[in-house]
Amino acid sequence: MKLLALAALPFIACTPVLAAPCAPYDDALEQLATRHGEKPVLRAVVPVKIGMNADGSPIEVMHMLSVLASENGETWTMLIVDPNKRACQFGHGYNWESVKAEYGVAG
Repeated sequence: MKLLALAALPFIACTPVLAAPCAPYDDALEQLATRHGEKPVLRAVVPVKIGMNADGSPIEVMHMLSVLASENGETWTMLIVDPNKRACQFGHGYNWESVKAEYGVAG
């Protein structure tokens, strides 16, 4: 089992769905498409704290959070991708559902 952590996301322990816990991003996309029919459905930039500066401010490196899901939503996989395009599985599951964001209050 591999355990990874992100700044504001909870710890998730999971059994890898990739051949290795980490792989080049393009290889991970190919593996997930071939094995599970998954394609990217969400990408977001995530700051990952890697240490502290002498003044106490955090040292952050920008990573990409990538979520892939099968067309029917049967399976999904979450990857964290570093600046060198190395993708590591962060989580996976079943029954992905895309929802439209609703902002404001209906009146």
